[in-house]
Amino acid sequence: MTITDRSASKIYGTLDVVNNLYKIYFKLNNFNLCKNLLRSVKGPGFPALDKFPISQLTTYRYYTGRLAMLTGKYAEAEDELTAAFERCPKTSIRNKQLVLLFLVPIKLLHGKFPKQRLLIKYNLHQFVELVKAVKQGNLIAFNK
Repeated sequence: MTITDRSASKIYGTLDVVNNLYKIYFKLNNFNLCKNLLRSVKGPGFPALDKFPISQLTTYRYYTGRLAMLTGKYAEAEDELTAAFERCPKTSIRNKQLVLLFLVPIKLLHGKFPKQRLLIKYNLHQFVELVKAVKQGNLIAFNK
C-alpha cells in the first residue's frame, strides 16, 4: 500500500464515519448533532461527494433527506430521498422500503401520488388506503 492508497482510503472512510454518526444520532433523537455533521460535510475541507462509493453516498442522502424532512425542508428532503431511492440497488429491497417510508409522505405533501403497485412491491400497504383517500378527497377514510 502506498501513501496515496492510504490517503484515498482515509478519504473514503470519512463519509462512512459520518453515516455511522448519523445512524447513532438518529437513534438517540439528537438532531442538533446531525446538523453539525451536515455542516462538516458541506464545509470546504470535506472531499467532493462524487469521490465516494455509491453505497456510502446513498446512505448519506437517506439520512440527509430524513433530517431535511424533520426540519421542514420538504423540497430538499424529496430531492435527497429520491436520489437515495434511485441509487439504491434493485436487489436492496429493504433499503428501498426504508427510503420510501419517508419519501411517500413527502410526495403526497407535494401532490404526487405513488402507484399502487410500487407500494405493494415494497410492502408499504399502510399507504395504499391513505393514497386512495387523498386522491378521492375522502376525509372520513383519510382520518381512519
